Amino acid sequence: MLTVLLVMAYSLPSAFGQQIFEPGKGKPATAFRLRDTTGKRHQLTHYRGKLLLLNFWATWCGPCREEMPVLSRAAREWASKDVVILGVAMDAEGWKKVTPFLQQNPVDYPILLGTPQVARDYGVGRVYPATVVIGPDGVILGTITTALDEAQLSEVLEKMTAKMALR
Repeated sequence: MLTVLLVMAYSLPSAFGQQIFEPGKGKPATAFRLRDTTGKRHQLTHYRGKLLLLNFWATWCGPCREEMPVLSRAAREWASKDVVILGVAMDAEGWKKVTPFLQQNPVDYPILLGTPQVARDYGVGRVYPATVVIGPDGVILGTITTALDEAQLSEVLEKMTAKMALR
């Protein structure tokens, strides 16, 4: 019930007056098992009890590259508040393309190698970046379909963590 209220109570307008946060429909997030740059396996169940942002991106995506430093700072600043950010790289060339990119553009959050199936499971098309927000109970709270600046991301995280505190 709280998840539904949280989703219904939240919207974040963009500069053009459109919503950039599309509320979820209370649907449980699909389980995933993806590996990070070190080979460590990550899965949805590891993040129960935390607010999880799955950020789908690609090395060729300009807005994705601009958003990565914002996500990095947020990952550091919000970790103590049970917020986790995971990058999901969607490059067709896989680690061959992603690894050198990350060596030149390091981030402070885990990067996982995504699959087309995981993107479909989360309703993400081929337009990046797309960030899926998953609540502590594993329910999809919403999707952000644009690159966020620091103010927008802070607003999202503040509102989401405030709602989590009500539980």
